[in-house]
Amino acid sequence: MYCANISYNSDKLRLLIALSKFIKGTNCFKFLKRRLPTQIIKRLDELVNLKCKIISERVKLDFYKSCLSNHIFPIQLYKNLRSSKLQPNIPNLIRLTKSYIDKCHDKLINLIELHTQALPVLTELSIVCHIKFINFCSTVILKTKEGIRKKLEKSCCNNNNLTSFPINPDKYVTNLSSIVLSVHEKEALSLGLKFSVPITQISELTVNAQFENLYDQLCTLTPSSLENQSWFKAKLVDIAHHFHSSGPKQRSILTSQHFKSLKELRNNADIIILKPDKGSGVVIMNKSDYKNKMESILSDKSKFLADVDFDGLRKLEKKVNSNLVKLLNMNAINKDEFNLLKPMGSAYPNLYGLPKIHKPNNPLRPILSMCRSPTHNLAKWLTKLLNPIRNQYCKYSLTDSFELINYLKDINIKTKTMCSFDVNTLFTNVPLRKTVDILCDFISSENLPLPFPVKTLKDLLLLCTDNVKFTFEGEHFRQIDGVAMGSPLGPLLADVFMGYVENLVGDSIRKMGLYKRYVDDIIIIGDKIEDISHLLEEFNSSQNHISLTCEEEKNNQLPFLDILITRRDDGSIKRAIYRKPTWTGQYLNFHSHCPIHYKRGLIKSLFNRINRICTSDTIEVEMKLLTDALFNNGYPLKFINRWKGCNMTRSMTLLAPKKRVYITLPFRGDTNSLMLKQRLKLAINRTFYAAQLVIIEKTRSMFHQKPKQHENDCHIPLCL
Repeated sequence: MYCANISYNSDKLRLLIALSKFIKGTNCFKFLKRRLPTQIIKRLDELVNLKCKIISERVKLDFYKSCLSNHIFPIQLYKNLRSSKLQPNIPNLIRLTKSYIDKCHDKLINLIELHTQALPVLTELSIVCHIKFINFCSTVILKTKEGIRKKLEKSCCNNNNLTSFPINPDKYVTNLSSIVLSVHEKEALSLGLKFSVPITQISELTVNAQFENLYDQLCTLTPSSLENQSWFKAKLVDIAHHFHSSGPKQRSILTSQHFKSLKELRNNADIIILKPDKGSGVVIMNKSDYKNKMESILSDKSKFLADVDFDGLRKLEKKVNSNLVKLLNMNAINKDEFNLLKPMGSAYPNLYGLPKIHKPNNPLRPILSMCRSPTHNLAKWLTKLLNPIRNQYCKYSLTDSFELINYLKDINIKTKTMCSFDVNTLFTNVPLRKTVDILCDFISSENLPLPFPVKTLKDLLLLCTDNVKFTFEGEHFRQIDGVAMGSPLGPLLADVFMGYVENLVGDSIRKMGLYKRYVDDIIIIGDKIEDISHLLEEFNSSQNHISLTCEEEKNNQLPFLDILITRRDDGSIKRAIYRKPTWTGQYLNFHSHCPIHYKRGLIKSLFNRINRICTSDTIEVEMKLLTDALFNNGYPLKFINRWKGCNMTRSMTLLAPKKRVYITLPFRGDTNSLMLKQRLKLAINRTFYAAQLVIIEKTRSMFHQKPKQHENDCHIPLCL
């Protein structure tokens, strides 16, 4: 009897399975209305609605939990917070999302209870009606689930454009001061010192002067016709008028409370805000600590001396101008170059320090800002002139990490030793006059072509680098030895001096399998550790001015520049991106009010670096890490994916050279910028065939101050 029941039940189950394959859920209620009373139909309709509501709440619950874990929130949450007069920051979004999760959970419990109460209606259905109803419910539930899921995902597609501030501001803000930062201060500072906000006030006089200057530059060229020139003049007036009347469409994510907090920080005379020496971020220090550390650096009488000559600036300008006149008379420069190199509105270089937050006690690295120095433009011109000579003299010098990749590709280090040398404080220890003599002697001995005599070169180099006068805290100083960090000639002269030292120990260098140097960082791959140790001793004994330290590989890994070199078992090299412990992952924030091509260029260059540096077994991990870092800086995934695969190489088309004409205008949004470029280029291309337009777009930092506020404290860039 028991076996007979089992057989009967199994036959019934097989029958149900067979029927379910043939009985579809289409036209279910039309089918049921013909066979069932109205009351049962209503109860079945309620049951279907309950099932749809349950699946809808479950999808929402999973969605909000995903939002909570990934910190990706729907637009509606931002709107709800703003309507409640709350700031849509991450903490508030998290709290609101948790409340939504609790509501969904409570609602789901109630719906399941109602669903349980409604289930008995199924017992009143025949087998065929039951199967048809179940199939109908499955179809409806699937459609409801997919529809709700797409709707919720769509609400998050562009939510990254509304993301305000980094999740963990303390990661980007290092507070070494005695003050306690508020939430708004941390949020604003975590965006970085270069975060830009829309420009609200524009000087009409300054903008008109820029358009007039553009026309003056173009007047030196021959127009296509006089009629076109008259048309262009009227067109330029129209474009200038349209520029004044148009305003920025982009809103800043900074609120009035953020600007108020920044103003309070700026007005606090007891603190100073700087960028760290390595990496990105913001460092806040007590002004007294900062000043004491800088004065400790300036107390080195072998490098710096106090100076009392306050009239030296005008004398230096006259000296630079007289030398430029000599170069012009020698035909070494033309009239345009003379006007470009001529110092105007000069100021003394300003000394400031960048905190080394990765070292104990946070020492400062002295940087000399020479942008407005009378010799700055001349130093830049000399650097460009001497770069080919430097490359010829410094045989082991690298231009960048990409060049090193070419040397590492085919080398096998199975039986070799890897290490790196670091030159301690190279710039301030370079013997300036000796290095200038080394460079000039090399040019003379090799009969290298110069547009002027070697003696003139020596005078110009010393004019730009010797006894550099600068200010710190309103006091005047002179650097009597070493190369200033901040001078355009600094890296070149440091490179030349290291090239001279390398020539002294050339026999030992040639024993190495690989020896390459980038300024003060050296990578060595040698057969024996004894040879490398001997080379280090030779370096340190060859000159009293410099000292080198050695870093050996650890766990088969050696970091050099931005490359992490790893030894494989077969002797080949695995390469990945090396990031210092101070790396925060902070880049230009997507919500910064600056041209969109800055952001596109950032993505393309960073992913291009990964493609060129990394080997196939590390590239995927590095791309994921970079994508996450960019996403945390506000970049939408769609924007990242759109530009990360773009090729950086440009096809070179040989065209007749054109004269560049420049105009500097405040950035007023991407739409206005694009329209301005198109109108100006079309007008110029029609009238002046030999002109190439370059538009320089100025942005406004959130730390922007009026010039009057900077007058007495301009010696500290990027500080409040």
